[in-house]
Amino acid sequence: MYIIVLILFLGGNHQVGSNQILYANEEMCEADKAVMVQKLEQTKPTPDAFVITKCVEMSFENKSKGIAL
Repeated sequence: MYIIVLILFLGGNHQVGSNQILYANEEMCEADKAVMVQKLEQTKPTPDAFVITKCVEMSFENKSKGIAL
């Protein structure tokens, strides 16, 4: 499974986020990421604002103890 991770930068501040969707494969993740970046670029609050995004593969091989997933 894959997720989109993004870091939004505005001035000296940043925010880490996700669109809260799990993708079955990297291709689906990359396609949605491209659309998301385009929308964010069109609506950014200042010309200096920017975003870094990445599709990240999530592995559940080593499950955390005490946390039900």
